[in-house]
Amino acid sequence: MMGVNIDKRDARLDLGAVQVRAGCGNGWVSADLDLVALLLDRSGRVTDPSRIVFHNNARTPDGTVVWSGRAVTGEDQESILFDLSRLDAHVVEVIVCVAVFDPSRRLNFGQIEGSSLVVSDAASGREVHRCELGEDHGTMRALEAVRLMRLGRSWQVEPLGRAHGDGLEPILEHYAPGIAVRLAKDESAPSPPRSRPADCDPRDIFAELVSSKPFDGYCSTTERQALVREAQLIGLDPAGAEIVLDFELERRRIANEAVLLQRLESILHQFTDDDKKLDDKERRDALQLACRPAGGCSKGLQYDVAEDYVTRFCRMNGVRVKAGLFKWIVP
Repeated sequence: MMGVNIDKRDARLDLGAVQVRAGCGNGWVSADLDLVALLLDRSGRVTDPSRIVFHNNARTPDGTVVWSGRAVTGEDQESILFDLSRLDAHVVEVIVCVAVFDPSRRLNFGQIEGSSLVVSDAASGREVHRCELGEDHGTMRALEAVRLMRLGRSWQVEPLGRAHGDGLEPILEHYAPGIAVRLAKDESAPSPPRSRPADCDPRDIFAELVSSKPFDGYCSTTERQALVREAQLIGLDPAGAEIVLDFELERRRIANEAVLLQRLESILHQFTDDDKKLDDKERRDALQLACRPAGGCSKGLQYDVAEDYVTRFCRMNGVRVKAGLFKWIVP
């Protein structure tokens, strides 16, 4: 086991979402880095196959952990987005691993130029940790890079730096005993290009990127923020990225959380602007209207997201809700 060069920063996260990215530069070796998230319960093990998120299982059933793989700006890159604020309460720890995907088993980290793993705040892009995989690992082919640990309502990021010469298999055997994991990739699927023509329109590149995402019928605000940041990497401004993203989501009939929250806000204003009160029936009606699937989508606004937004709306706008038979308070 060999060390890892880790730039340690603010390790405690009081934020809603984290993105982990792994990628490599344009060296002479054509390399593919795999990113894997293992969601552990209190036993310290993965107890359900859906809690191993990687290229063959791109998201958890609730959409709180989402993998994506795409080549942008001429670099090979994978990322995993964690919505920590909504992560299943049974998940108390996440192990993030990166490995060299090479069926011939000839490549290792030492042969991959510019390889790195970055942990960042998904909303602001602020880096929390950076691991330069580099040549320090010699013959190593896989790395337990970082651990995300639940601490009450916040999360702690702990660098691990445990490297393995035999790839991901021994890591999976340790954390997910008895769970069969297919690491092989579909060779019939076309590989993303390592570079694009200089005159290629960033809007077209981003539209193609969005169309390849496995949204499972719903795009959360967290996913939206991460996608807009990806668009900036290929030269598209945030406003332009949002236009392209909203169009593609509507075209694919994907429920757009950001748009649905705007709709909920409009409904709440209609109910409360006159008297600054929201009674129980108005609250139920607002939630029902916002959470009902519409526009050909299979899903509406998620109920817990809607409830939380109603509470925040009342606080920000001084709207009172019923707290007793004759008592009204701002929540």
